[in-house]
Amino acid sequence: MLRVLFVCTGNLCRSPMAQFLLLDRLAERGVEDVIVLSAGFIAQEGAPACPMAVEITGRIGVDMSRHKAKVLSRDLLEWADKVLVMEKRHLKLARMMAPEAEGKMALFSDYVVGKQDMDVPDPYGETEPEYIRALDIIRKGVNALAEEIAGNKPGTTQIA
Repeated sequence: MLRVLFVCTGNLCRSPMAQFLLLDRLAERGVEDVIVLSAGFIAQEGAPACPMAVEITGRIGVDMSRHKAKVLSRDLLEWADKVLVMEKRHLKLARMMAPEAEGKMALFSDYVVGKQDMDVPDPYGETEPEYIRALDIIRKGVNALAEEIAGNKPGTTQIA
């Protein structure tokens, strides 16, 4: 059983979009033995996803209305087989939180061709175009990750 964890700041936009998109893409491919969670460094436990994030993912057939924010913990970082963070500073903080899990951590953008080593922009509190921009990057990375997990092609990142 593979365990994937997406991490962002508040667990309201980027990491839940990635979580629910990956769950959707894996279901399309018939992959069932993967657990996908998301969390945030400063999440308000149990808070719903941003309405704009729910709306724009809904436009592409992905329902994330049931999302409840989760605070990132050392236990979650140790639990996961893959930890994909949205920003470089998240990677640094996660490594400090759980140094023994460093080998399974990477920037999410490593899965987006041409966007490696970049932060996924945070749309929180921004306008709809910013949410769409973030979703576009997340979709590309999630599609590559889903292909890797499904065994169809290798990903662009090296995660144990």
